[in-house]
Amino acid sequence: MRPLFQLTTRKLLIFLLLLFSEGWILLGQSSHIHFQHLNIDHGLSDNIILSFFQDSRGFLWMGTTYGLNRYDGQNFKIHYNISDDSTTIAGQTVYTITEDAPGNIWVGTRYGVSILDVKTDRVIKHLTIENTKGAIASNKINVLHSDNNGFIWIGTSKGLSVYNPSSNRFIPFSNRKKTSSR
Repeated sequence: MRPLFQLTTRKLLIFLLLLFSEGWILLGQSSHIHFQHLNIDHGLSDNIILSFFQDSRGFLWMGTTYGLNRYDGQNFKIHYNISDDSTTIAGQTVYTITEDAPGNIWVGTRYGVSILDVKTDRVIKHLTIENTKGAIASNKINVLHSDNNGFIWIGTSKGLSVYNPSSNRFIPFSNRKKTSSR
């Protein structure tokens, strides 16, 4: 009877060579990985982080239950909501963050979308169900996504919209079934 797995000297040599050569490849890799745990003691506005985004300039943006935080590797810059100040984000709790093609940061809260101009460090526009004529189905923004064509996708608790920057228009999508009139 023949064994199920028969090792010849040649197969064994190839197996051992592959086994040990993989180890040498791994030895060439850096084994020093440094993690830094950041919290309110380091300047973060809140320890509860709901969203995380790295922009094209390398900044890390963190949405918390108490504001939007930008981290440059050393320090935090925090954007809070200030009542009656249209140059601040629309709400304190930041659920989602993305970046558009010109580099503006879009911030989703339960009070709509705020667009932050990174050059001036101020909010330049607020998008709500009221000022988009219903193109945004709800002010509670769950997700923002910028695609490769420059469109911004806005997901809310009640539907999906896409913003086309070249036409400056929103296209709402509905999950409601249309009824035919017969």
